[in-house]
Amino acid sequence: MKKQVLYFSRISLFIISLIINSQIFAQNITGKIIDGTTNEPMIGATVQLKGKMVGTVSDLEGNYSIQASPSDILIFSFTGYDKQEIPVGDKKVINVTLKESATQLAEVVSIGYATVKKSDLTGSVAVVTSKELTKNPASSAAQALQGKAPGVLVSQNGAPGGGATIRVRGVGSINKSADPIFILDGIQVPNINSIQPQDIETFQVLKDASASAIYGANGSNGVIIITTKRGKSGKPQVNFSSYLSLNMKPIEYDVMNAQQYSDFYSQVLYPEYGLDKTYNNAVNPAHVFSPEFRQKYYGAGWEQGTNWQSEIFKNGFNQNYNLSVAGGGENSNFNISFGYLNEDGTVIKNNYERYQIRANSDFKLSQHIKIGENLSASYSTRETPMTVQSSIYDLNTSPLMRIYNPELLGGYESYQMQYWYDINGNLTSTPQTGNGYLNTLLNDKPNLLAAPMNGSDLKYSTNTIASVYALIDVTPELSFKLTPAISITNFRSKAWLKKFEGNRFTGGADLKETYSESVDVNMESQVTFKKLFNNLHNVQATAVYTVRKQEVNIINGSANGFDFETLNTLTNGGTPTSPRIVTGSVEELRMISYLARVMYDYKSKYYLTGSWRSDGISLFGPGHRRGNFYSGSIAWKINEDFFKSVKQLDVLKLRLGWGQTGNSNIGSGFQYVNQISSPNSFYAVFGDDQHIAKAMYTFEQMGNPSIEWEKAEMINSGFDFTLFKYRLTGSVEYYLKNNKDLLVQVPPPLALGILPSSPYKPWFNAADIQNKGVELSLQWRDKVREFNYNIIGSLTTIYNTVKYMPMPNITGEFNRTIVGQPIGSLYGYVSEGIIQQTEAYYDKNEDGTINLGAYKFPKQEGVMPKPGDLKYSDLNGDGQVTALDKTIIGKTIPGFTYTLGFDCSYKNFDFSIFLFGIGDFDIYNFQRATLSSMNTQDQMHNKLNDFAKNHWTIENASTKYVRVDPSNTNKNDQISSFWVEDGSFLRIKDLQIGYNLPTKQTKTLGIGSVRIYANASNLYNFTNYKGRDPEGFVSDNPLNSGVDRGAYPMPRSFTFGLQVGF
Repeated sequence: MKKQVLYFSRISLFIISLIINSQIFAQNITGKIIDGTTNEPMIGATVQLKGKMVGTVSDLEGNYSIQASPSDILIFSFTGYDKQEIPVGDKKVINVTLKESATQLAEVVSIGYATVKKSDLTGSVAVVTSKELTKNPASSAAQALQGKAPGVLVSQNGAPGGGATIRVRGVGSINKSADPIFILDGIQVPNINSIQPQDIETFQVLKDASASAIYGANGSNGVIIITTKRGKSGKPQVNFSSYLSLNMKPIEYDVMNAQQYSDFYSQVLYPEYGLDKTYNNAVNPAHVFSPEFRQKYYGAGWEQGTNWQSEIFKNGFNQNYNLSVAGGGENSNFNISFGYLNEDGTVIKNNYERYQIRANSDFKLSQHIKIGENLSASYSTRETPMTVQSSIYDLNTSPLMRIYNPELLGGYESYQMQYWYDINGNLTSTPQTGNGYLNTLLNDKPNLLAAPMNGSDLKYSTNTIASVYALIDVTPELSFKLTPAISITNFRSKAWLKKFEGNRFTGGADLKETYSESVDVNMESQVTFKKLFNNLHNVQATAVYTVRKQEVNIINGSANGFDFETLNTLTNGGTPTSPRIVTGSVEELRMISYLARVMYDYKSKYYLTGSWRSDGISLFGPGHRRGNFYSGSIAWKINEDFFKSVKQLDVLKLRLGWGQTGNSNIGSGFQYVNQISSPNSFYAVFGDDQHIAKAMYTFEQMGNPSIEWEKAEMINSGFDFTLFKYRLTGSVEYYLKNNKDLLVQVPPPLALGILPSSPYKPWFNAADIQNKGVELSLQWRDKVREFNYNIIGSLTTIYNTVKYMPMPNITGEFNRTIVGQPIGSLYGYVSEGIIQQTEAYYDKNEDGTINLGAYKFPKQEGVMPKPGDLKYSDLNGDGQVTALDKTIIGKTIPGFTYTLGFDCSYKNFDFSIFLFGIGDFDIYNFQRATLSSMNTQDQMHNKLNDFAKNHWTIENASTKYVRVDPSNTNKNDQISSFWVEDGSFLRIKDLQIGYNLPTKQTKTLGIGSVRIYANASNLYNFTNYKGRDPEGFVSDNPLNSGVDRGAYPMPRSFTFGLQVGF
């Protein structure tokens, strides 16, 4: 016992002596940190002891205080500024001025399972800073990315919660997904539409195969890696940001009002009656156009009638709020953020609301063990307008039709409603003796408000992502990291349409509901080795083992007919003749992956990276489930061996890479086996309905047991440079991506009973495409006294070509994919303009007059065209114009994108402008074709007012508008080059001015920083396109793209924002 007491006493004395010694040698170091750009105190700058988990942050006046010994080294840092290391020595006061980083090449970027300095990259990686993402108001990371990364095309449709379409270096698949994969804090997620830009710390896009091959089976369309913000040691940092936006209603097409409409169709369809505007109860088909009828029917405002665009479009209002709290101590840190978004669209019944929370934390359990977690949850609701057999953007509805009719169930007027005159001369819908008149005559387009206002189409989504990690430093060079993660998405949709009368609605009230649950579980084990040998050879090796399991359960239900519409649930719906329908499906995915990568550099001058990944996935058949993908890249900082005498050159690095990647995002599994029909698809030829006999399903889909990965092989070369003391930075790259073994449906022999037009043809890995182009980015940063400015620009070219397909073509309604052309090219007739009544088109009679029966050129399917019709080219020279003369008349994949940005600051003011452009692509303006011509089924559809006034006539030999031909004998409205327009545009994407409150005022308020700003988005669009907006039709679907039927346009927005740091 005495020995134990003596031993304990010695230990205690030793510990006490250590504490006393530390107190003797430790001293309180104070100082002030100044911003070298503004010469004002820096708030929240980090001060840390090198090699120790001890640190603090500067206060509102830039002051700091920290305990340190003379042998310690203080590290001063702040995001976007050069780090400084200062030995303590005998100093008690250390003042520091931090300068803004002179080069982006010093940034640390994530490349998947590792981070490297941007200056050490060997592959093609686009880096977007947190400052760039949050500079302008955006509701999601996808929207904030637009124009920020060369080689990355982001197109938006402007709808609330609509997200964006992202393409990395062209289109990488014909029939399957061309989307990149998204990695959020190391976990693969479906999209980034719900991620707030304010939560992002780093954002990288892996563009070439040498960089993205580490993701193997999923990397062929590019990889987007996002790392969210984490806490730092020191006092808690609280940041709040908010913006309010006014979205202006879309510009309206100038279509005919009621009087113009009446005059036009009176002349066109009833010329024998002229413009008869006198009351006449005789049989007069043009009587509904008369002022007497319209005034009695419509009431006040009958001259103008209904402007359906004014009823559908409106101003919208957005609001966004984000609050974050971050901090930490010696051995832990945390970051928590809360977000709320509400978007009210510029189209009725179009809105989006989202709640979001994110929490990240790290804990150092010991010198060698660190753990942490990432947790995010979001809940969103979205509403879109209900429609019945007609788009809400349809502008052909008659302006004669009034909006409301209280006599009809639902309360909305319908087309072709019949009215009679009663004995008092008033209109009534009760049948009377005498003639009845249809309110819209022949126009059969429904009331655009009836379905949206009598129904609702709601979508609810809950998404939760959670991951934890444990990092163990086995030795100073070797570490092990284990990361289990789970992602759960619950989705529910409810489309409800109560019963109403007219407007193409038939049957009872209708309900459709969908519920789905997706559970994605992932486990990663990672070993990393890092070592610098002899201060010359730097080696970093990584090996990863990944197991992934995904299960998706989907339930669909529908019911028609409800006794009590207030109880609009599936249980209460359905009738004996129309029973409830419930369907369900289960989708499963299993994936096991191995990967390895080695990065080596010699003297931080010569770089070499090689990787291998092997993926096994259950989507494919036995023997084809595993794929192996390889990559390699090299880089050389050539300026360190040559050009040393060129003082203007700071850095010149050459890069060359090659790699293989795959695409397993091919939809649901089991495409490698034959499939039978669902019970709702089979109907007996004879006898009773055999749905009750489950074994009677029919053969439906032919499988292919050899189906496997879509593959991509890419070569990338380029160079990065900085000049003039890091004022000018830039890069130039050339890429060549060959996508091979792409999945296409190949028609089997007819003897098997599957027609070439059948959607159930088997899939084969049988097509090849190629994407190639050049990327250029430049940035100039400088400072003139207190004036800081930055100019940045980029240019990306894209050349997409189909190299091989086993079938002649893939043809849709307006698009065709063939060898030698881009995917989804527009396919139609070549128009040579409008036929004029001249001898250039017709032979003359003997008396010198034009013989309209002697047309000089081939006819459209044998029909004699008339002056004012379109002239079509007979491309095959067979003497007539038929479907065989159709050809490629436009490309829907842009040929290039470009950006130009300028921002500056002077004292407390800042200003920025950003331009975004897309060029060399075409759009079939289907909406213009329907509004500027007649159709065989054109039942008095509304038209452009300019067309009604200036269409082709003998007196007005227009070259802009065709003639009015109700029979449409020449098919002037069909797809032809006459209706195909250049969609190129340059948009003033954002223009912003901001003001930072002076430090003295923020100190008085007890706040660290306050910035207010005003922003104008989509201020103006430089384009020759005649539609509302060309952006929404850029490659949303490779096979069916570039057709403008009317869609949600990009709104012009004016925003006021506030950013506060506590």
